[in-house]
Amino acid sequence: MYAVSYTSKKEVAFRDGKNEERKDTRFWIIKKVNNKSEILPYGRSNPIKTTYELLWKDIKNPNSSSMISVQNTMRRIIENYFSLLGSKERLDDVLINSFETIEEKTICKSLLYWINDGSHSIQDDLYIDNYNDSVDKYIEVFRNIFIKTGNEAHYKMMMLVE
Repeated sequence: MYAVSYTSKKEVAFRDGKNEERKDTRFWIIKKVNNKSEILPYGRSNPIKTTYELLWKDIKNPNSSSMISVQNTMRRIIENYFSLLGSKERLDDVLINSFETIEEKTICKSLLYWINDGSHSIQDDLYIDNYNDSVDKYIEVFRNIFIKTGNEAHYKMMMLVE
């Protein structure tokens, strides 16, 4: 029933190809230090996470991340998730056009510029006090991208909200 794969020093364990909490499953990590094995129990929660899950964790807790980290995380989530949908149009155009009003489209375009700027440039000599306040606004626009494109269920699942 278990599929285990090893990559370098990483061990990944999933049951039936899924990573959900189950009543009949328990997780442990076995570490070997100085020729002694140590078993760390994790109960029903799988301690192994995918990179995609970890990206969403950063969005759920933006205060624990830097502004630049949040920008890059949003970009990676949007690129990874929406590239699976395989639109022939440019991704930015698809996302912007999912909004109805010019104001909403402008705000979405602003988010896309912001996340691309934060991931493709270094802002060493620029400091703006209270710039982190805009992170909350951009997270709201990020959420609206999923809603407007018909992917609200995915957003809720990844953010663990109902």
